[in-house]
Amino acid sequence: MLLRIGVALKHDELALGMKYAQWTIYGLLCCPTELIRPEILQLFHTIAKSLLVIPLYGDLVFDIHLAMENLAKSFPPKGFNVAVPRGLKIKNEMRDLAKKATEKCAEIRRERRSFLIGEMSVLVGLFHDIPGLIAPKFPMAIAALSMSQAECLLFFSHLNLKVADIPKARSKLYKVDDFSDPQISQLVGIHMQLAELVRRHANMIQAYYKEYVQTAHRHALMELTKDLKGVARPGLQQIIDSLPKQLEPGQHCDLRAFRLDWARAQAIIVSPESFNVLKNSATIKLMHRMRLVVTHSNYADSVEEMLEEQASLAPIVYFRGNVLSIFRQCLTATDDRPRYIPAFLRILSTVADGVHSSCPEHVRFSCAPKPYSPPKDARLSSRCCLSI
Repeated sequence: MLLRIGVALKHDELALGMKYAQWTIYGLLCCPTELIRPEILQLFHTIAKSLLVIPLYGDLVFDIHLAMENLAKSFPPKGFNVAVPRGLKIKNEMRDLAKKATEKCAEIRRERRSFLIGEMSVLVGLFHDIPGLIAPKFPMAIAALSMSQAECLLFFSHLNLKVADIPKARSKLYKVDDFSDPQISQLVGIHMQLAELVRRHANMIQAYYKEYVQTAHRHALMELTKDLKGVARPGLQQIIDSLPKQLEPGQHCDLRAFRLDWARAQAIIVSPESFNVLKNSATIKLMHRMRLVVTHSNYADSVEEMLEEQASLAPIVYFRGNVLSIFRQCLTATDDRPRYIPAFLRILSTVADGVHSSCPEHVRFSCAPKPYSPPKDARLSSRCCLSI
């Protein structure tokens, strides 16, 4: 059972890959002493060799190599009482990694974009031919969309860099042309096609996982909760006993309360007071199963929210100059790029939807002549071409 659940959650892990990478970087900046552990240093090498910067908000980016090199200059600090492995010089490691990333990261990211284009093209063709497969393959689709979203945002974050932003020690290795990629319009176009297919069949996806949650998962939880009878203390036992009841078939499927109850139960289970409960094999089986149940419960009632969070390309409009430059290239190209023009129009249309009088900076950014609030019932506005 645990093996099957692990395989089922593989795509869920892929969808969070970029977040894992970012938080690994933030964590090591906060706790640099972890870098003396060989496995952690290797993990950081794997992540950082394919990045120069990571996006923060809007068009603001964070230069991870500059930050780590500055940190390494004073590492280890005076009074540091942990044994540093013999021969390990963090300063040299960070310097060499920064040079390697400057030279190789553009190629690595280009290969990833090319891979995603191929895989997403297959999914789009498959879903066009057999729409009934969208629901069972939704985890694969949302993982592909999330990875594509990260690649698009990273592409424009790196394209926005200038030679002056690169330290002198690495400036000779930095080549602006390496970060250009004519395939980006294809990735954006296929991304929008796949997202639109998923959005169009959102009701079918939610109905599929609603039935899954209310039948297979509910019956499995009924058996697992029986094994925990009398093991947990009263408050926790009450929450655990209520889990299968909350999945009983009903007309409406809003499982937010179910997820919150399980979050409360998890917090209690991992607390020191519940150590005996956590050691119980039945508890471990329940926690493994609930990972899959919670994931499927999101698929049953939050497809639109997931698309907004993990598949939206709206953040790339902050890199307006480069987005418009690629858009104009699509207008004049003689290859297949003109077919992806509607994808850029749909992305640029989100500028007007995000403008509000309470944020004057966004009003100026959108080139709107006056503060603008989107119509209450309109998803797309007639101002969608303001930025073109």
